[in-house]
Amino acid sequence: MNASVNEKPSFHGAVAEHIRLLNFGRDVASELIEDPRIQKAAAPILLHHDLHKRNIYVLEVGPTTITSIIDWQSSSINPAFMHANDVPDFAAHIPTPDEHYQSEDLPAGDNAELCNQAFIAGVRLLMPKLYATWELDDDIARFFEYCHRTYRDGAGILRQVLMDLANRWKELALAGSCPYPLPTSEEWLAHREEYKALEYAQELKKFVTSRLNTASDGWVPTDAWKETLEDHKKLYNEFLQNMGEEELRKVWPFDKPCSVLAV
Repeated sequence: MNASVNEKPSFHGAVAEHIRLLNFGRDVASELIEDPRIQKAAAPILLHHDLHKRNIYVLEVGPTTITSIIDWQSSSINPAFMHANDVPDFAAHIPTPDEHYQSEDLPAGDNAELCNQAFIAGVRLLMPKLYATWELDDDIARFFEYCHRTYRDGAGILRQVLMDLANRWKELALAGSCPYPLPTSEEWLAHREEYKALEYAQELKKFVTSRLNTASDGWVPTDAWKETLEDHKKLYNEFLQNMGEEELRKVWPFDKPCSVLAV
């Protein structure tokens, strides 16, 4: 029996821990926004928030020609630093969680790298406000990426980001002291185990969605539904060769595969 859609694995973090970290995140943000480097990267920018392959239409006989882009409803104007690490799926590096899985049928790494380089060049030339945010230190950029979305990524991600900032606060020449206290050795050990599982689950999700060519929420075009169900079952069973089912269910991004239903 599949778990409820509202049920999260233990490494996602308890509600009280989410609230605690979000409160610290608010305090840290209040300090960071006073820094001139952050203010420089805060230029307002209008972006399409779902600029992925499924929303870009091209000519069938000339796939380098874009004919339309759809799903603009979530577009908004935000400070540029909120999108410092945003990369559409067609330009993202493809992770390979090879600790538990090996396969010869992997996506073409060279093509993915070329797309990533082309995206970077395009942003540098055509979107200077966004490109300027890439000059921010990675730990600062990661804070703005994760400070508001523990519900999606898990409490451990924001905790790690806060710990990294606290450790480097002086090195980054930030004013005052970091509002987030460094953990005790016991707290660090507990966090490390939780974070390892959470990090692997995130990388696995990126890998599975890339292999199945689905959206992060599992959306699949109607005409590809049955084929994707079969591919999903095959991929799940391949992982089962190296992991116990209970362990796999804790990190697998979608429901446990079932038989393909007739449409």
